[in-house]
Amino acid sequence: MPPLAQRRAFQWCAAAVLSVLLAFPLQPPLTRFPRGLLADDAYFYVKIAWNLGRHGMSSFDGIHTTDGYHLLWGWVLGLTSALTGWFTAEPRFHLGAMLWLYFMVCWAIGIWFGRNWVETLLLFAMGIVFKVMMETTLLALLLLALCEREYLAPAPAPRWRWSPLLLVLLPLIRIDAILIGGVLVLSPFLGSPEPGRRPVDRVLAGAGWLALGALLQAGAHFLLFRRWTSVSMELKGFDEASVLDRLRHNVTGFHGANGVPVILFVLLWGLAILAVLPRPKPERARHLAVLAAPAVFVLFHLAANNTINYWYFVPAAYLHAWYFLRFGPEASTRLGWAGRAAIAAVPLLFIAKWALDGRIRDREIRWARQFVGEVRRRVPPDEPIFQMDASGWVGWFSGRQVVNGDGLVNDHDYARRLSERRLAGYLKEQGIRYIVQNLYPENGMLIGDCGGLTVSMDSVETLVPPPPGFPDLSAFGLYRLKDRDATGALISPPP
Repeated sequence: MPPLAQRRAFQWCAAAVLSVLLAFPLQPPLTRFPRGLLADDAYFYVKIAWNLGRHGMSSFDGIHTTDGYHLLWGWVLGLTSALTGWFTAEPRFHLGAMLWLYFMVCWAIGIWFGRNWVETLLLFAMGIVFKVMMETTLLALLLLALCEREYLAPAPAPRWRWSPLLLVLLPLIRIDAILIGGVLVLSPFLGSPEPGRRPVDRVLAGAGWLALGALLQAGAHFLLFRRWTSVSMELKGFDEASVLDRLRHNVTGFHGANGVPVILFVLLWGLAILAVLPRPKPERARHLAVLAAPAVFVLFHLAANNTINYWYFVPAAYLHAWYFLRFGPEASTRLGWAGRAAIAAVPLLFIAKWALDGRIRDREIRWARQFVGEVRRRVPPDEPIFQMDASGWVGWFSGRQVVNGDGLVNDHDYARRLSERRLAGYLKEQGIRYIVQNLYPENGMLIGDCGGLTVSMDSVETLVPPPPGFPDLSAFGLYRLKDRDATGALISPPP
């Protein structure tokens, strides 16, 4: 076996073993709440994949059909759950199998695009820093392959035979990835002409494959759900807020949480641009255009999305970090060393913060685990629960039918009523008696206003009270609506 093949075989074996350790023995600390590696949206994927793989139902709560996820990644996770189901129905093994698959995607990026073990580790870590289990890491894998083999390849190089397939897959992973693909396919206009082929021919061919992917994604979505857009897209799209307000909100995020990803985005993009500047002038514009492809994706969402989350930065972080490592100054130079140190500082600071958060938020982490145990004990399996925030985490770990109150993985009827503020009476219509809330009640209201839905504390009994003194979004409590008599008057539960 050639030395390179031996090294790659060893890398893949080591990656598979390390991923098993991360996905199974280390699963509890990695999936803690709060401050785990998975965002709530990742648990949406996990629970939907479980329902797809185990029950053949595109649903988060097991009651309502939803299309609030990116189909291709959801199907990949659903297939993983289905295969795991041949061996066990234990949920932690299904979650572990999905985590293992995700970590292997991260290792694939490190092994295929890193030239040594340091670069392999740095590239792997980029898939961990911005939350895990999201579709943008798979998108980054395709983006790097396209850039290395097609759009950043030397001009005389022949067209890569796999580039049409990858261009088709981009919008299948995320329909808005057509922004990334669009910039890539236009980049040949800025390069040196290829012998015997006009740039316009290459651009038109790439645009055609990209359009085919967009049509396949839209067509598959319509055939499955009789809708052209997903429920999450409808809820996250443009509303009355101005672009300036969106930018202000998204650059800071909730409690300033987006500040760090935005700074990292600017830092890594800046390093990549510095690596471009010494290149020959005929290549410079094309390379800058390729680097702009994922940056356009980020900038679009900063201006157009109601709430941009960590994983939106992943394709840009991967491409810009890889570009500096591959095309930037050597590590022996001052700039090369400083750039690599800056890239390495990203995962190191993340690990330090993650460990520190585990100590600072220990009470909340222990309470969250205890709370889902209480939910399993007190709520019968066939009783639905209404929850507005953190419903992904509670929905997965409680194993109960948690109806998503923010609407992102609920059905279109719920989203329409939420937008039109017509949710009054929804709980009664759906036969929902149990409510989980992770905020303390205020002014005598458990739910002050959710699209016209209100729930007063007088109308519920507290089954599991939230502990005092917890931060917002971690004060979990379980409540049950009181029964009513024939006249509609509340019946107090027995003492």
